[in-house]
Amino acid sequence: MKKHTLYILVLLIIFSGCKKTSSVSNTAVADNSLTHGYALFYGDHYNYIDITENVVGLSLFSKFLSTDSAGYYVGNGTQLVVTDIFTSPSDTLLPQGGYTANDNHSPMTFLKSKSYEGNRVGAYIVIVGATGYTTETLTDGAFELQYKRDTVIITFDFKRENGTSYQPVYKGLLPMYDARPNKK
Repeated sequence: MKKHTLYILVLLIIFSGCKKTSSVSNTAVADNSLTHGYALFYGDHYNYIDITENVVGLSLFSKFLSTDSAGYYVGNGTQLVVTDIFTSPSDTLLPQGGYTANDNHSPMTFLKSKSYEGNRVGAYIVIVGATGYTTETLTDGAFELQYKRDTVIITFDFKRENGTSYQPVYKGLLPMYDARPNKK
């Protein structure tokens, strides 16, 4: 329990630990090759508002970007975050198949990007450069997830705020951590 709470706190620290500068614009080049990352399983996170689907989040990084044990960015590159991915109540892993941005909370969807109580939900990228970072909402999109033995392949097709496409590919292991606040 403490390990999972710490993991969530590390994610929150990521954004507070970096200096945002205006020298990195929303037209910054985002890496299209994502090489490492993880998934967080939140279980029936929204059951208090009668949404019974399970919720998963993705955090994926390009080759030269990672975070340290305190949650600070190390290196330069791109982090892709997809929050609130909905799966059926019987799924504890992300099922293979196609996912689309949609606010209906159905399995195989994820929330459309927006700000909710001061936090971003949906899909967004963080582009970290030598002088700071910029965060950009991905306004619409979809992704396809496949399993090939122990390798996960995820092909994304997003629209950036500036209207251009962002089509990264993730290929690698995808560890999943249990982030439920109160495991049953």
